[in-house]
Amino acid sequence: MVAVRPSAQGAGLARALVLALMDLASVIGIHELYVLSRIAPDAFAHLGWEEIHPQDLPANLEASDAVREGDPSTATILRWRVT
Repeated sequence: MVAVRPSAQGAGLARALVLALMDLASVIGIHELYVLSRIAPDAFAHLGWEEIHPQDLPANLEASDAVREGDPSTATILRWRVT
């Protein structure tokens, strides 16, 4: 989860954190990242993330606590792949 205090919103902190995570993933050889977003799916899409259907999640992620507790039926699921 990426969250920013209301007083700091609009400063680009969440975007910077997500971009840093994407860079780190590339450096250490992670080829895909996934996110469930209820608030800002468009922000992820602008960074190259693509919306996917819940049935397109890898089985190990579909069974994870984060997905089960996050209820993908009420969130947008996005995937980012190293290009």
